[in-house]
Amino acid sequence: QAVEEVEPGSFPKLLNFIAEGHEHMRVSVRDVLSQNFDYFWKLLRPRNLPHLWDLHLYDSMYSRICKYFKTDKLRKAFTFQAMYMGQSPFDAPATYSLLQYTEIGDGIWYPQGGFNVVIQRLEHIAENYGAEFHYKAPVARISTDSTTQLATGVVLEDGKHVPADLVVCNADLVYAYNEFLPQTNYANRLTRKEFTSSSISIYWGLSRKVEGLKGHNVFIAEKYRESFDRIFKDGTLPDEPSFYIHVPSRMDPSAAPAGKDCITVLIPAGAALFNASTGEINGLVTRARRQVIDCIEKSLGMDDFEDLIETELVNTPQTWENKFHVWKGSILGLAHSIPQVLWFRPQTRHADYPNLFFVGASTHPGTGVPIVVCSAMLVVKQILQHVTAGTLHVHETLIRQLYIFFMVLLFGYINMLLWPLRLAQSIIFGKPGAVQEQLRDPYHDLNFTNKAQRNVLKSLDSMNSPAMARVRAKLAAISPAAAEYGLKTKLT
Repeated sequence: QAVEEVEPGSFPKLLNFIAEGHEHMRVSVRDVLSQNFDYFWKLLRPRNLPHLWDLHLYDSMYSRICKYFKTDKLRKAFTFQAMYMGQSPFDAPATYSLLQYTEIGDGIWYPQGGFNVVIQRLEHIAENYGAEFHYKAPVARISTDSTTQLATGVVLEDGKHVPADLVVCNADLVYAYNEFLPQTNYANRLTRKEFTSSSISIYWGLSRKVEGLKGHNVFIAEKYRESFDRIFKDGTLPDEPSFYIHVPSRMDPSAAPAGKDCITVLIPAGAALFNASTGEINGLVTRARRQVIDCIEKSLGMDDFEDLIETELVNTPQTWENKFHVWKGSILGLAHSIPQVLWFRPQTRHADYPNLFFVGASTHPGTGVPIVVCSAMLVVKQILQHVTAGTLHVHETLIRQLYIFFMVLLFGYINMLLWPLRLAQSIIFGKPGAVQEQLRDPYHDLNFTNKAQRNVLKSLDSMNSPAMARVRAKLAAISPAAAEYGLKTKLT
């Protein structure tokens, strides 16, 4: 009835839109959330190819909703959910209409006692299995061994070293790569990726209940697109911000004293504000606070809302970075644009330190509490697989180098089969010199007739990492050319 009042004839379209969101959700759970994409070939499985179309990866959430609704009001109502993952609906892939489906189809759930109860229950379960928790022990860095290329534990801020056979890091991934680990080009590249928004978050304790506010309240700016452009293109606070108000005391009486309300106000802002001056941030907070209060009073017909505020706490982009170590104050980590998901997203296992694992918003599969829990489940599965197989300390680089080597070898065999044709072609067209040069190549015995392939083999030849030792030993044992050109001596 509500959507029909706004746009007659829109209810059947809404059902179709929800059905599409359900399909996005079903496929995402089955083919994305349930597996790691630690190798590129997993992305290229034939079963994944239809998803390029049926998940509408190359439509934006806003352009997709325009195919269902004509009115501006409904288009806003069913696209602002992109902010749940810190992105603009004009940029977020239409795949994420699964958010609207889960909101309508599965509902919004609240744990009685507050979200901290979930953490307490997880802690209790872990303790029953023998886990120990050490609080007030901040980590300064993850200790590593440059010889074995393994993580050896963590070093606390007080200088104490806590040794470990494996390390699972749930700090912000970009922060961890740049502050907890030795500097690398990859860590530097992570800082230049696309990030989600930050926020100005205000927490109020009110002297009485404000009955006009429900558990969840969304206030959307009239200049919808302009407000998102100010956040994601200009990196600042919109002139007219959209914002979300949560009143947990509506669902949970224990959230506030009897007869009172507690309120959380989340105002999306540009992550670039983490670098703003204190004076600029204070000015933006003052403006945002005033705009929220004015909007509430106008919507509820009040003129004394500010007088009801007894307690107030404010978090800004600087708070998120300085207190919670969230890189650039980006509250939801790396963005979920197409070049930053699946195989392209930072992996849950470190490429150089095979016993170091990551969970959280900026690793696979992505941001949001349910999705972060999925990343934790994937890491548990990954660790158990490696422990069972005895490969916990085997470097991913070995596997990658093996993959490169055997791919080059495969192309070599293909070229070997084509070599008689190439020889005949060279003779017919009067280019025997190329064939003679090819025959003189010391790597010709390995069937690498293509110059690029020979260069790759020579690159493998120059690798002195322990990861390639067994490969070179096998190669030297079966190939006279390999033995002659020094591979055997490097493979000890």
